[in-house]
Amino acid sequence: MPEIKPFKGVLYNQDKIKDLAEVVCPPYDVINGKARENYANLSPFNMVRLILPTANDAKDSGCDTIYSFARKELDDWFKQEILLQDRQEAIYLYEQEYVYCGERKKRLGIVALLKIDDVGNSSKGDNKIHAHEHTHLGPKEDRLQLLREVGANLSPIFALFADKFHLIRRITDKYSVNSSLIDVEVSSVRNKLWRITDSKLINQARRDLKSADIFIADGHHRYEVACNYRQEMRQRLNNPDRELDCDFVLTYLSDLNSRGLTIMPTHRVIKELDSDTLLKLNDELGKYFDIYKVKDKSELFIMLSKAMKSEYVLGMYAQGTPAPKKENKFSLLRLKNRINLDKIIALDKPKDYKRLSVVILNYLILEKMLNIRADWRDSDASIAKHIFYTNDADLARRMVDDKEAQLVFFLNPVKVEEMAHIAKQGERMPPKSTFFYPKLLSGLLINKFSDI
Repeated sequence: MPEIKPFKGVLYNQDKIKDLAEVVCPPYDVINGKARENYANLSPFNMVRLILPTANDAKDSGCDTIYSFARKELDDWFKQEILLQDRQEAIYLYEQEYVYCGERKKRLGIVALLKIDDVGNSSKGDNKIHAHEHTHLGPKEDRLQLLREVGANLSPIFALFADKFHLIRRITDKYSVNSSLIDVEVSSVRNKLWRITDSKLINQARRDLKSADIFIADGHHRYEVACNYRQEMRQRLNNPDRELDCDFVLTYLSDLNSRGLTIMPTHRVIKELDSDTLLKLNDELGKYFDIYKVKDKSELFIMLSKAMKSEYVLGMYAQGTPAPKKENKFSLLRLKNRINLDKIIALDKPKDYKRLSVVILNYLILEKMLNIRADWRDSDASIAKHIFYTNDADLARRMVDDKEAQLVFFLNPVKVEEMAHIAKQGERMPPKSTFFYPKLLSGLLINKFSDI
């Protein structure tokens, strides 16, 4: 059963860091090279220097690796009291207020330590922590090296549970009337944090979570790395009977059914296709989809949204298909009624899995028509050669217009109930199936291991 516990959080010292917006950043996996540079330039104490250290950082500091540089920086920040550890164990209430599609929303959750359990083996019947996406080896190797050096969770993973006992609402009602510990706005998202030391409320939270299924929403790579690190440390210490700090991982837990929860689609930008494959694509698509030409992006996304509940649809923006000289065009692809997905998608998976738009795209179009494998079976480098993932539809379109890519496939977002249903069956969607918005900030809270 899931177990959480309070911890002594590590936070920036606001007596020394006057503007927290200069030192926090998003998770590592949504920061590209230019963004990384921008965050690092905001402050010498920006968290990006720890979660995404560079070779130049290591060289300038005389460190052997980027990971030893991160460890050195973290140690120095403690010595300079840039970072301070709370003296009392607590859990933390974390609120994010943002606007999405013209609607103002609030997503609330608690940050605590979640006891690690192996995921992906629901058939045993006792596993209550569920992953919903596959992961790639490259990022896991990188994050494991970093964890070995720093001995800390620098960013929380993001998990969801059905809050049947209204735990988060009760905590919010009690604490949100007080001044917050942190209040910082970053990229039009207001982030607020409260410290909760009420033992009665903490114990209630621990009881409520024991009966819940936990779904990893974001941070699959970091969760699996935490599992690997725990195994390494237990082997190194001859598997001690005592509980270790690394038996737990820093986790943000939010309500699965909250109206403040937003899932955005992750679109696929396709590049490096040979001309013959591109020329044949329309004919191949026509065998399985009814193709409707659409005048602009706005009309396409309206059509995608309307079809979301009852039809299998994808959007496409192409670089002059079928002939390179023709102008770029938007299209709506609607799966033909006669198509039997169970036969075409040759996977030993449940029917609901095969009906996910991202699965239809991956296996029917990318793999069958374009000879691109876009899941955990292929190497990171091979996937990166052909696919760029983004939730920014305008950026995706510009890449085609600027001849950086040839196609974009636009998807509807995965519904949270679909995610939970698939995960509880022990299945995982292809990587980059979901994008939970907004991202949790790195730098608000750190969990530093003390016993290793």
